[in-house]
Amino acid sequence: MMRFIAIQPAALNIALGDSAGFNLTTGDNNIEIGSKGVADESNTIRIGTEGTQTAMYIAGISGVTVSGEPVVVDSFGRLGTGAITPQAQSSCYQ
Repeated sequence: MMRFIAIQPAALNIALGDSAGFNLTTGDNNIEIGSKGVADESNTIRIGTEGTQTAMYIAGISGVTVSGEPVVVDSFGRLGTGAITPQAQSSCYQ
């Protein structure tokens, strides 16, 4: 079952999925897909539920060369850009 919910007093939020955005009490410009979200958060995209989804596949990324900074994932699943240490880089290719 798919539910769409309205989150107030927040504005311009999108919630898709069962209980998506449930924890969002305030905050603007969020996209919650299958995630209950976090209270008082803004300008964030959350996809899935920690501990439930254990893999992610996104088409159109593999084999595409781009320039720019490397993307890293922290222990909380947050994406960002940053320097990759030589040790981490070498472990990616072992």
